Order: sequence, then C-alpha cells, then structure tokens
Amino acid sequence: MREPSHLEAFEFLSQAPGLNDAAELEQHFAKALGAWRDAEVAAALLGLRGDPSYFVIAEALHALGKTRDDRAFDALVASVHEPSWSETIAAGAVRGLGALADARAFPLLVDALDPSRHQALRRAAVHAVAEAGALVDSVRTDAVDAVNRALDDADHLVRVSACSAAERIADARLLPALDRLAQGERDGRLRRHAAEAAIRVREAQSKPAELSRLRDEVDRLRAESRALRERLDGLDPLGTK
Repeated sequence: MREPSHLEAFEFLSQAPGLNDAAELEQHFAKALGAWRDAEVAAALLGLRGDPSYFVIAEALHALGKTRDDRAFDALVASVHEPSWSETIAAGAVRGLGALADARAFPLLVDALDPSRHQALRRAAVHAVAEAGALVDSVRTDAVDAVNRALDDADHLVRVSACSAAERIADARLLPALDRLAQGERDGRLRRHAAEAAIRVREAQSKPAELSRLRDEVDRLRAESRALRERLDGLDPLGTK
C-alpha cells in the first residue's frame, strides 16, 4: 500500500473533524514542511499566505525560505511589509529570508533591525541576520557587525536574542561584546546568556578546519545541483530536437 505524501497528510489532518485547534496543527505542519526542498512543498506553503491565522502564515513563510524555492524571495519580500499584530507576519518573512541563503535579502534584514520596528520583528531579524551570515560568506562580515550592534541594543530582549544569534554565526569577532555583557551586565539572566554564547563561540573556533571542509562540501553540492538543473532544463522531453 502506498504511503501518503507529506502534502496529502497535511490536507487530511487540516480537514479532519474533531481537531481542537486546526490553526495550531497547520502552524506545526507548516514548520515541518521546511525540511523538504521541493517545488510542491513550496507551492503548498505559498498557498498558506492566505490563512486566517497570522501564526500559520509566519511559520509558512519561515519554512518557505528553507525550501530555497525560486519563488520564495519575491513572496518573502512582499510579506515583510504585510501588516499584522506585533508584526508577526513580517517576523516570519525575515526568518524565511535569513534561511533562504540569498545575499539579496540581507539589506531587508538589517532594515528590520531598526529601533523603530516592533521588538518581536527585531528579535526575529537578529536571528535571521546571523543565519544569513552563517550561510552566505559574502555577507558574513556585515552580519557580524549587525549582531555586534544588537548586543548593545537598548532593548533587553533584543540583546538576549543577539546572544543566541551570536551562537549561530559563531564568529570570534563577537567575543569582546559577549565577554563585556557576561562580566558587566546588571541583569543576571542576560549575563548568563552572554557567557553561554561566548563559550559556544569559543568552542566553534576549535573546529575551523572541519567547518571549512563542510562549507566547501556545501559549495560543491550547490554547484553540482545548478549544473544538473541546467542540464535538465536543456533536455527536450518530446525528443523533437
């Protein structure tokens, strides 16, 4: 008997009777769909942009970025400006842009860190900046600078998020700011966050050769994927050429 696809399972579960919270189910499933880099999955996530729940839309946008689909960039950019409660949709869009591994998204992520924006969006943006910096070498230095600034932000929760972001990008240039927070911050919880982040960043520095090898492998796989896609695009399915 054939196993149901992930999209068939989503359709069945979202329409099943007796669910206590269908929106919550859709939210979790949208998040899970990001694990598949598949055009059909991306299409399903794009379709969720019309969902009545802001939280479902936000998770769908984040997952859409993870699919790296060609349609994702434009959809995510448009959603950054979509009004919603506490900028929930915009926060999902910036997280998606961070996961997209596309240098074009970086200026939008920095703009989302502006102090005039909602705190929830700014916290999502600092994570997205770090994610982009970890995935795209050409924006890494700018990402480190942005996270460094966020570590000195006037908002306490933005600084907490910046500590977590520092762990993600794991760049030694962030250690002075993390150490300063760990030693001089008055809030004990933030001191702990900064100290733990500094430990993780230092641990990451002990594995530079392994990280370099992994990045080279990722670059090789991306190049092979592009070459294969170009070959497939050039094929004539009807054999008329």
